[in-house]
Amino acid sequence: MTMHRINIQLPAVLKRQIDAQRKRSISAAGLIRHLLEQHFQQGAQVAYHTNNQGGIKWRR
Repeated sequence: MTMHRINIQLPAVLKRQIDAQRKRSISAAGLIRHLLEQHFQQGAQVAYHTNNQGGIKWRR
């Protein structure tokens, strides 16, 4: 599978949360790739919105 790069901007809160995952040996790229795969497997069944703290809330 050919990999392509993307650049994204994140609020400081999310950046700190992703950085904290590195202590658990989880890379930012791996985490984002996993979340995107989950999202697209579930398709239109899941809607999401951001909360006031910059986090993501998932709804079915």
